Amino acid sequence: MTEMTSKLDELFKLQQIDNQILQNMRRIRQIDKVEHPVQKKHRELNAKLEAFDKEQIPFKAKAKELQDQIAVYKDKKNNVDMKLDDSQTDPKELQFIFKEREQYTKLIKTAEDEIVKLMLELGNVDLKKRGFVEQLNDIEEEFKKVTAERAADKERFAAEVEKLREERKAFKNFSDKTLLSHYQELQKTHDGMAIATIEDTDDKDIKVCTGCNVEVSLRTLQALERADGLVYCQRCGRILYRQG
Repeated sequence: MTEMTSKLDELFKLQQIDNQILQNMRRIRQIDKVEHPVQKKHRELNAKLEAFDKEQIPFKAKAKELQDQIAVYKDKKNNVDMKLDDSQTDPKELQFIFKEREQYTKLIKTAEDEIVKLMLELGNVDLKKRGFVEQLNDIEEEFKKVTAERAADKERFAAEVEKLREERKAFKNFSDKTLLSHYQELQKTHDGMAIATIEDTDDKDIKVCTGCNVEVSLRTLQALERADGLVYCQRCGRILYRQG
């Protein structure tokens, strides 16, 4: 075994660790990025319920305003009633008091009628809202189960990443820093796969690069056999490596 073969053996082990880290990180990102159908439905239903709540706000605010007005009108009407209790005898004064009392009675009635209409509107919104609440309740258990499972998956993948990163620390003392740096640069430009193996095909005389699935020339295979330096795939530019 040549020195270069030994170094490539180590780098290939490092790449296997790096690829596992990358796969687990992608799995974590996939969980964060892609909602489970149940989670999506749960979010959409909550959004609709929130929209219904917002729709009710102006109705409730107006109803509160009308109730406050009614309280004021009733106080004023009570004051008018107290004037009647004071045994007013002047016909003109009595006429004015009765007219004032009738005015407040009408104002109270109008405001109360408005509140009834608002309550009907609120009732209609509540009726529509109830159907979505029922749908939300129907999927709540499944939502909790799916959410817990996905959280557990993320935790498992994250733990695996930490374990692999610990294993990777063993390579920080890799003897050839220049080769290690070159490997890392190739990783960046080749989707994390700096080293590609040689794979047999149905035709025993044809070998392909596992990085790009293109046939490796005889001259390249011979250079690999000599193992006296780095050999690259002429198609994708990855370092070629013969296992075993």
